[in-house]
Amino acid sequence: MFLAVRCLIFLCLFACVIVGGDARTAFGGDTASVSVRSGVAYDYFSQRYFIDSLVASGGDTTLESWEFSRKYLNDFRLWFSADYPGALGRKNRLHILGELSDEQWRLRLAPMYSLAVGQSVLSGGVELERRRRYKGASVSGDSYWFALARTRISVPVGNGVRAIGGIIGDLARFDSTTSSALNYWRVGGSAGVDFEFGNLSSAYLHLFGAKRGVPDSTWLGYHSVGAEASLSLSYNRGDFNAIFRAENRAYDDPDGIDDHVRIDGNIRSKTFLSSRWFVFAYADGEATIYDKDNFLNQSVGRIRSAAMVGFTLSETSTLAVGPHLEWLDERAGLILITPDYAETGIRCDADILAGNSLFATLQSVTGKHKLKQQSETSSSYTFQRIALMGDGRVVGRLSVSLFWSVEWEWHDRASDDTFSHFFSASLSQSF
Repeated sequence: MFLAVRCLIFLCLFACVIVGGDARTAFGGDTASVSVRSGVAYDYFSQRYFIDSLVASGGDTTLESWEFSRKYLNDFRLWFSADYPGALGRKNRLHILGELSDEQWRLRLAPMYSLAVGQSVLSGGVELERRRRYKGASVSGDSYWFALARTRISVPVGNGVRAIGGIIGDLARFDSTTSSALNYWRVGGSAGVDFEFGNLSSAYLHLFGAKRGVPDSTWLGYHSVGAEASLSLSYNRGDFNAIFRAENRAYDDPDGIDDHVRIDGNIRSKTFLSSRWFVFAYADGEATIYDKDNFLNQSVGRIRSAAMVGFTLSETSTLAVGPHLEWLDERAGLILITPDYAETGIRCDADILAGNSLFATLQSVTGKHKLKQQSETSSSYTFQRIALMGDGRVVGRLSVSLFWSVEWEWHDRASDDTFSHFFSASLSQSF
């Protein structure tokens, strides 16, 4: 571990030396600026739950509840990133990312390009990533090579209207393959139209298709076609955003048990009622409809929404509160994979945005998760969820980012109670 840390520190210092020197000489071209960041990050996720167990007591048995606590993630890592605008020529850039934890390392290279011919623009890039476990027990899929290439062309065809076309391909190669980590390749393309209405308003309609191949499987490969549409409006008193996507995916399996149509969408709107009061509403939904419902795959739909009234506390902070609703319904089958439920509650959001120095949002949802049908393994519960996300500058070019979430579930059957905790933080220094 200490050797690995020294290696990463050396890389960071090496990058700093380059930046401290003449970037134009090192990379050529008229480089406006070279950005290098490095830091330390920490991720933690745990869950506390209960298991009922029959315990022998003399000639009888008694049912006792045992409390368990399990850590799924507890990981420190060092990282560095570098962006070199103009490193590969004017309007192009090279991005480098490296991460090192106690048991794994990851390196990612991503050169990007943009070429203008008249009013038409050809852009794209390549990503190459290597991740490897060098210590500890190997886990399926934790060591691999990944590569991606994409290109996109945008051509004006009218006032505020551009025709769009693109091609993308990616592949993954694992050091050791298992049933859950198989090598694959995928290639796809898209075509559509983008609209610009002025006043920061826009829309687009794109059609797409893709083909995936899995050499070690006769049925995990697939081909898909679909469409995606978006509308974004900005007006005097607020804004409105909506995006919808539909995809029809057919697998190579001749029985077609995994073939399905997936539809999802998201609508968000914020309108100011006065200089300080506003209303915010959102709704998002998703549905997966299988051609043939079976033991493993059953059609399911989910909708979640909120309608909130908000108040501007200051130039940098707002507070909003309102009802939270969520609903899930699964087509009845041989087994209930995801129990149908209706969820109601109260949601409260507090946001702070102070220029580039501080961003923070705190969300709290308290409510009732009621199952349509309870069973021996699942029961309805009251919940409390809290999530905090923030990014701010500590001093100079030193900044911190964090995400923290907790959830308590108090079930009708106390032995089903759970507590989940996730925390992720990163401290970084820009040079």
